[in-house]
Amino acid sequence: MQKFLVFIVFLSVCQFSHAVDKIKLHLAPSKKSPSILQVKSDDPRLTEDIPTIIDKKNQQIWYEITYTDSLIGYVANRDIGKDLAAIPGAKIHLKPNNKSPLLAIVGKDHFTEVIQAGDWIKLKFEIPITLYFQKRSDIDAVVEIEDKPFIEVDNKKELIPTNPFNKTRYFEGHLKRVGKPLSITSKYKYQIVKSNGRRIAFIDISNLLVSNLSKTYLNKEVIVYGTPVRLKNSDDFLINAITMRLP
Repeated sequence: MQKFLVFIVFLSVCQFSHAVDKIKLHLAPSKKSPSILQVKSDDPRLTEDIPTIIDKKNQQIWYEITYTDSLIGYVANRDIGKDLAAIPGAKIHLKPNNKSPLLAIVGKDHFTEVIQAGDWIKLKFEIPITLYFQKRSDIDAVVEIEDKPFIEVDNKKELIPTNPFNKTRYFEGHLKRVGKPLSITSKYKYQIVKSNGRRIAFIDISNLLVSNLSKTYLNKEVIVYGTPVRLKNSDDFLINAITMRLP
């Protein structure tokens, strides 16, 4: 009995890990857009050099891929030919109705296969379509600032351009106003801090399209997407924010 319970617990953990290791692929770069399917976060198609879409209005980062594997969709019965394949020009929908989102339009050489008959035909198809996703694994992780992303050159501190830290990424923390002005940071009014109050970095908001930053984000947990740099003659970092949003 004890071994059985251990097995059940192990199976539950595996199922949970499997569930959280998925990324949703959407029809459009929007959370309101339907999710077509889920793939593993380590899928090689998601790790290639792919286009990035910055949604400044909603403060979100989306990635774009062309999906070429098999998908399931629906076409009207009249769009199936005598060879039981969808005819060229047939519109494939996500669900069996005309108001459902359009997935693809069948071309002359596209593969389709009927799975289930009816007023609307359920079919499998292989037609390249553009899908979008967000990298939740990047958002979920709180970024730690490295201690020494610079080298000493003639007794001066210089940034290492190839240092892996100096790249655009996600940061998570509480947005706070900078307290007592400091000589080198007086022009930066905001910072993000950890739950224990320790500063993660100052925030340069000059590129953010936010109408009321204080009302929307101040004193709240935020996710910032930007490029970090170490301030000259200081142990502090500055994040040049591209987007900012609530978790």
